[in-house]
Amino acid sequence: MMRYTVIIPIYNAENKIGRALESVQKQTEKDLEIICINDGSEDNSGQIVQDYALNDSRIKLYSQQNKGAAVSRNFALDIAQGEYIAFLDADDAYDDKYALEKIYKIADINNAEICMAKIYSVKNGQKEYISKINDFASQKQKFRFEDFQYDFYCPTYIFKRTFLNDNKIRYPIKKIYEDPLFLIMALSKASYIYCVDVDYYNYFWERKETVLSLEVVKELLDGLLEVMEIAVNKNYHILKQEILNRVDSMYSEELWLHIKHPCILKRLIQLNDYSNKENFDILLLKYLIAYGQNFEWCWVKKYAKLKELSVRDQKVVLYAAGGAGVDCFELNKKYKEFELVAWIDKNKAGKIIEHTPIRNLEYIGDIQFDKIIVAIRNDQLYDEIVEKLMEMRIESNIILRWK
Repeated sequence: MMRYTVIIPIYNAENKIGRALESVQKQTEKDLEIICINDGSEDNSGQIVQDYALNDSRIKLYSQQNKGAAVSRNFALDIAQGEYIAFLDADDAYDDKYALEKIYKIADINNAEICMAKIYSVKNGQKEYISKINDFASQKQKFRFEDFQYDFYCPTYIFKRTFLNDNKIRYPIKKIYEDPLFLIMALSKASYIYCVDVDYYNYFWERKETVLSLEVVKELLDGLLEVMEIAVNKNYHILKQEILNRVDSMYSEELWLHIKHPCILKRLIQLNDYSNKENFDILLLKYLIAYGQNFEWCWVKKYAKLKELSVRDQKVVLYAAGGAGVDCFELNKKYKEFELVAWIDKNKAGKIIEHTPIRNLEYIGDIQFDKIIVAIRNDQLYDEIVEKLMEMRIESNIILRWK
């Protein structure tokens, strides 16, 4: 069995793929195959790879219609023959010519499932040290993921092929944020990640002035939510905070462009709820609440007020089915802040609103509940309803107001 399969997905990289291939060819480790997937490139990338393959039988070129890097990598994983899998993006390059050889030595001695080496960000020809990865790689011998909790820079790792196959680990089919999901699935399954103090990978950073579409931003947030769910379920508190930080900094511009869309707000609020179910921690949501008057609609403000009632996962009776009551009902239907056990309104009893029956006040005498939300905007009418509820021996501390 050969030692490595190097997987390179390619899309319109005619000016950079040569650099990537030559960085593999310069490696002192020669026992490897290079699987290149031409993902529907519209330039000469495929022809360039073919030219390199004429002089290097280790290079294998496969072509497909444009399906994305995740599909390309998964295809290559399914046909790979190497003992270990190494990933290389077409616009990046390996660094130290001894890197793959040194990494394999550590992997082989320890029968490692995953190894991590050092990575650099290259901007305008200058290499920048990525401390989060490199400090671990240079100072640790091995570690568990719970001691690290970082899910970026997938290409700085190599993976034992049988480990990926036995655990059925493949890239989720996404246009964006597929790398962190793949990486966290792998790292969290590994017994240990072994470190190799060698300059392995050069990530060529290039700012691209592109605007992400609504669909791509939705996929980004879905990816963040998937990683957040893993972080919460496995008590990865550092990773959880890292995700929230990315929303507030790394992705804030893209998210703000689409924040008016309900599907984006819904996902942001879901992310926030993993951190704080009572208030908003995400800065974008705080800003929206503060300056929401600039929008034609401000329903996110209403949801913020609903959260302030602190009824998360409680059994709630909703009193009144007028405008405020319907607002409260709709918000809860969308975000499931509380469990609605009854909707009360003496003037609309017997009617059906949004497939939900409206009951008489007497109905609540036969059910159990934690809180009553009185959705009335008129102060005098609200006071009258509270007085009536207290006459029914309902304690005032469980009566809440929504308006």
